[in-house]
Amino acid sequence: MRKPKRGVAESDLGNPSESGFVLASTKRGRRFWADPSPRANPSLVMITSPSQLGHRVVTSINIQTISPAQISGSAVDWTALINAILNGGLQVGSSNIEDKALLAKHIADAILTTAMFAASIKPVELVDTLPANADATLGRVVFLTTDYKLYRGTGTAWTVVVPTTDLSGTISTAQLAALAVTADKIAANTITAGQIAAGAISATEIAAGAVVAGKIAANAITAAGAEIADATIGSAKIIDASITSAKIGNLEVKSANIENLTVGTGKVATRAITTPVSALGASDPLTVTYPTQQTAVSAAITTHGEVVQVSVAGVYARAVAGNPSGLTFTVKRGATTVFTSAVLNAQAFEIGYAFNFSDTPVAGTYTYYVYVDSNQNSSYIYNRTINLLEVMK
Repeated sequence: MRKPKRGVAESDLGNPSESGFVLASTKRGRRFWADPSPRANPSLVMITSPSQLGHRVVTSINIQTISPAQISGSAVDWTALINAILNGGLQVGSSNIEDKALLAKHIADAILTTAMFAASIKPVELVDTLPANADATLGRVVFLTTDYKLYRGTGTAWTVVVPTTDLSGTISTAQLAALAVTADKIAANTITAGQIAAGAISATEIAAGAVVAGKIAANAITAAGAEIADATIGSAKIIDASITSAKIGNLEVKSANIENLTVGTGKVATRAITTPVSALGASDPLTVTYPTQQTAVSAAITTHGEVVQVSVAGVYARAVAGNPSGLTFTVKRGATTVFTSAVLNAQAFEIGYAFNFSDTPVAGTYTYYVYVDSNQNSSYIYNRTINLLEVMK
């Protein structure tokens, strides 16, 4: 290898017919070697063969064109050529570069900008803030790093919408987020019974008051099943006059189930309601002495203007076997006489007596008295009773 002196001459550059030469810069100035094997990594230019001098020179600073007149013929001013390269006076045009000769390794990082692309080419841009709508030119596409979505420029705004007509296939449940399908996303009448799994709809999915009678199949709800909870049907849910006697079990209606004054006489069988009162004489026997009238028995009753059935009974006999006597019974309601019996002749032995009659006083409280008289001598009466019964219906 020959090291040239300061100042470059043609003879110092070596013969271009050699396999190569290197132009390099060092700390001591520009140095040139005419050696097929470079001694240092070149920082400006490397010509790999003399035949390339008529085509192109590639530098690490720029690409410069060299006209054929500058390097043709046997007499080349190499000093002028090298100085032209160093001074940026030579350029290589696109016509001097072979097709596909420029590789990715020849292009520095971050050297290509969107402005260098043809108008018909729109690369995707990474942005952390969506540009203004004024910059949403037609065909421009940006990837927003905050939501990981592609936004397309329409000319007036940005959009991420993909028309459903551009979708093919189906969207499975795995592509749907939980609770992503809401009621407003479902067209009316699109979900039929066939789309609902058996047992999928429970009470919590049904709005209050949403199930009306028209939605319930006939005979679907029965008392024997679990469809009706105990004590859930109130009187307001029962149609008037819909419960007949056949639906009521025997002895199921108690007095507590009947409101006061709600049962009219038309609903009560004749003579079905009574007010019984009875009384028994205080002591036995009662001596009936002629001519004093004795009170045999009495009883009080509160009536309601209905018929009162009066029953009087007992046993009588002579006080002295050889002394005949006769007894007369009188019944009074208060001071009013309502009944008088015929004379009953007493015998030496006991004889029973009984008589019945009806009375119809106005509503009120009354005491019925049974009086007895002897027409001669004395008599005894035993087991004297009175029974009062008002038949209200």
